[in-house]
Amino acid sequence: MSSDNSEGASYKEQLLSIPNLDNLSLFQTIEQEINDADKFSTLINTSTNVQGLPFLYLLCYKAAWDTLNYILDSTTIQLNDEVLTSDNNKDSCIHGLMRYCIEEEDVSFTKYILENLIECGVNVTIKNANNLTPLDYYLSQTGNKPDEIVDVLMSTEFNNDIDEGIEIDEYDE
Repeated sequence: MSSDNSEGASYKEQLLSIPNLDNLSLFQTIEQEINDADKFSTLINTSTNVQGLPFLYLLCYKAAWDTLNYILDSTTIQLNDEVLTSDNNKDSCIHGLMRYCIEEEDVSFTKYILENLIECGVNVTIKNANNLTPLDYYLSQTGNKPDEIVDVLMSTEFNNDIDEGIEIDEYDE
């Protein structure tokens, strides 16, 4: 039995409890106890709950902003935003944020979180098992009604397409 299991919940179990109450204090305690940026990043990127939902997905789905913001501001935590849920949907963390927005009908807070994730380079174009990007998923769930979330996702996808095109053109010359 490992030392972190003999005294209570493992680091993984503790970590996976954080999104429910956005418990930044517990997150920072685990980070301090592990005291190794690579090990801590690995724990964050590999921890999934029994439903196959990764830690980053859960943070987005629960809109756990304090913890997300801390992670995004960190210079030592290396996130893998391409970890997908291991359920049938294979959703990304942004799909989880879109699910939060739909279920909680909280467009303004979702937009705020989404803009911060995008600013930090989180990929919003990952397709799930149904071949839906977060934008496609969001539109399918909201009856294709345009709103601020659609605007942010569309402009980000458009800017990504332009950036990729510029890179290609630079190599052609």
